[in-house]
Amino acid sequence: MQANKRSVRKLSKRTTSKGKQCASKKAKIDYDDDDTEMEIEERKIALEERKMQLKQNEIDLKLKELQIKKLEMELNNN
Repeated sequence: MQANKRSVRKLSKRTTSKGKQCASKKAKIDYDDDDTEMEIEERKIALEERKMQLKQNEIDLKLKELQIKKLEMELNNN
């Protein structure tokens, strides 16, 4: 009877130890996943900012082209 209790205790200790290790690994994996998701979100935001900057640059370029055309027309009229 005592031998059975000892083996049960050993088994439960092993399970607990392995359970803790598994839980620790799981927590680490979850933490890494969160980091990865955070990095992905940061990259998406950075990409959107670059797209907006590109659009702004295109608008500025178009405005400059129109200003040049206007000045050329004024120059041709004189």
